[in-house]
Amino acid sequence: MQSICLTAGNDPRKSRFKKGKGRRRSYSEKSAWSNHLVWFLGAMCFVAFLSEGAILDWGALFLRDNKGMDKAFAGAGYACLSIAMAVMRLAGDRIISQVNSKSVVLYGSIIAFFGYMCLLFAPWISVTLLGFVMIGAGVANIVPVFFSAAGSLRNVNSSDAISVTGTLGYAGQLAGPAVLGVLENHFTLPISLFRTGVLLLLTGVIYRMAKVNNR
Repeated sequence: MQSICLTAGNDPRKSRFKKGKGRRRSYSEKSAWSNHLVWFLGAMCFVAFLSEGAILDWGALFLRDNKGMDKAFAGAGYACLSIAMAVMRLAGDRIISQVNSKSVVLYGSIIAFFGYMCLLFAPWISVTLLGFVMIGAGVANIVPVFFSAAGSLRNVNSSDAISVTGTLGYAGQLAGPAVLGVLENHFTLPISLFRTGVLLLLTGVIYRMAKVNNR
């Protein structure tokens, strides 16, 4: 009886309208996946998330094996990074309103790069932990800027563009530890982390020079 009532209550015109809307949504998603600017922003997000994922999975191991920190406290590095990211994201709107978004990405990547240098080359553990703080502070507002830019692209549905950019970005967080694992087998963990810092710096420079058409 319930199925009969539900069927009787259906308006065929509404059903056709929903089908058409579904087709338009599919077309919109397809256009987002085929848009080169969406892929560009997704690649930028991929690197930003990769650098965060690298610290998440390899930071404690680096502190234990390369800096001699006791394994009970080796998680302090990621804790410093997470706290710095949280604080900077709370202040993100105010920072972006005072400085343009491209400068936020550029200066953020520079700060994060010097954070990697402190992490790798500082002889004191306190400066090494400061490096984690700098990485977190630098990366914190980079990803939100990329998401905002994706949502403002012309000729692309904003929700679809953000969805695609986020998918590519989070793929970087998942792939980051694996990529560093492969590099660590061929080189060393410090060299792998150094290359991650350089890649993040290049991301900031490239985005600063790029022309992204927004609404």
